[in-house]
Order: sequence, then C-alpha cells, then structure tokens
Amino acid sequence: MCIRFSRTFAGKSENQIRDIVDRTHLGLRNKVKEWRGKGVTIGGRNRGKLERKHYIKKLTNFYRKAIKDDVPDMKMMKIAIHASLSHSSSTDKAPKHNKCPTSLTSWCFYQRALANNKKPKSHSSMMTKLSEQVLEKYC
Repeated sequence: MCIRFSRTFAGKSENQIRDIVDRTHLGLRNKVKEWRGKGVTIGGRNRGKLERKHYIKKLTNFYRKAIKDDVPDMKMMKIAIHASLSHSSSTDKAPKHNKCPTSLTSWCFYQRALANNKKPKSHSSMMTKLSEQVLEKYC
C-alpha cells in the first residue's frame, strides 16, 4: 500500500499529499476490518492493537512525514516509509531501528539515544506495533 503511491508524489502540494495520506488511512482501516472478519489481529491483542483509530492515525502521520520530508527524492521517501514501518514492529528482543535516521534530532527514540551515547529505553511504552505478517506484505 505505501510504496504503490510513491511514484505519484513528486511535486505535489500539501493538499494533494493530505488526500493521498487520507486514502491510505481509509485503506488501512478497511484492511483492519477485513482481517478482523477473518479473525486476524494486526497489531497484537491488547496494547498497541491496530484496530484502535489512534494507532492507525499515528501510522499515517509517520507516512505523511516520510512523504513531506523526502518529496523530491523517491528513494529516500521509500526508505523513510520502510523505516517507520520497521520502527513500529520493533521490540526489546528484536529491535528494528536500522532504517531509522541516526542523529541527535532523530524522530526515533532508539537512534536518538544511541547518538547521545545512552542506553535506549524499553520498547514496552511503544503503543503502535505492527505484526511481522503486515511487514512481510508491505515491505
């Protein structure tokens, strides 16, 4: 879903980007409903369950940021989208922050901590987690 639209972003205005992100948000909500009907939970059973609108909104905000920050460069946009999806499926046992930006001002708490020579905090506070099933399909 995320990569399919990437070719259409070059030179788009804020309103056009918002429309594309809104379609993605709607598509994700519809996919959650479809999979729920099949008895599959996308983001876990309790905390971080993707069926809650707040978590879908958070993922689409990651998506919007990736598009806006990297609009002229399709390769960087694709990397940023994959980074946000991997970040959202990371755990303490299997951190997946290798695609996240590495700097003191990174949006990724893990990479920001490493850049400050500190130990990254636990992933237990991460509310939006994607299952491996979702990542395999879209990354």
